[in-house]
Amino acid sequence: MSLTWKTKEKMIMMGFVFVNSMVLYPNFKRKYQELFKTKAKVTHTAFFDIEIEGEDEGRIVIDLYGEEAPKTVNNFLGLCMAAHDQRHSYWNSKFHKIVPDYIIQGGDIINENGEGSCSVYDEDTFDMEINKLKFKEPYLLAAAKRADGKIGSQFFITNDTLPFLNGKYCIFGKVSDNNELCDLISACGSPEGIPEKDVRIKRSGIYKAAPKKNKSAAELTDFKADISKRN
Repeated sequence: MSLTWKTKEKMIMMGFVFVNSMVLYPNFKRKYQELFKTKAKVTHTAFFDIEIEGEDEGRIVIDLYGEEAPKTVNNFLGLCMAAHDQRHSYWNSKFHKIVPDYIIQGGDIINENGEGSCSVYDEDTFDMEINKLKFKEPYLLAAAKRADGKIGSQFFITNDTLPFLNGKYCIFGKVSDNNELCDLISACGSPEGIPEKDVRIKRSGIYKAAPKKNKSAAELTDFKADISKRN
């Protein structure tokens, strides 16, 4: 059966739209991602080496925004570095709250249950810094607040866009390498936030210069945390 001209015309138009969509979609997707990408200057880069049930799972690399939250970033850097001070270090600390596809939370170095906190400063907690960064993409690093609204060593990494948290928590970094490991940790949680597996930061640290994948991180010339004041 021969096709009418109108049918041929529709088929040609459909083919034209399909070809154009294949060409334009990647560019549109890239522009869309750029639009919702967190824009902040990377000043430092830190890392967590992760263990799940005692097995090494790899390294999470995190870019930090020192100009957006200088005191929070300084505190985080100090706790990442303080391997010699196990009471005030992220080394061997656990992720005590894991809600799948929501957040993975750690940093309770003192009690490992979400009730403890410490800092590299004279006080264990300090006032939350306010900035304009938004939870408009996953894998952002933010400071976890205590009941009194202050922050300390606890942090969380998001596993989804969470716009309802905007203005309520201080974003001070973003995972720049190994998002897949964040997803693996997320899968170890439960709706109640109780981890079903033991997930720990085996070791933590900071890069003196940016890893090859991230050439924007500065050397740590402005690192001022004085952990020697702690007992």
